[in-house]
Amino acid sequence: MEEDIKVFKEAGADGVVFGLLERSGKVDLERTERLAKVAHPMQGPHNPTSMMGRL
Repeated sequence: MEEDIKVFKEAGADGVVFGLLERSGKVDLERTERLAKVAHPMQGPHNPTSMMGRL
């Protein structure tokens, strides 16, 4: 995913959306933070439940 993010960043994308979960279903904060750093300053991960009212 890191390489994908870099490709989009170099192409001038405004942001990327990604999410990583542990087997338990909790957000994998360590890997999510790592990808967010790669994506910076683009927009990064978001909470998909914030979109549920719009589906």
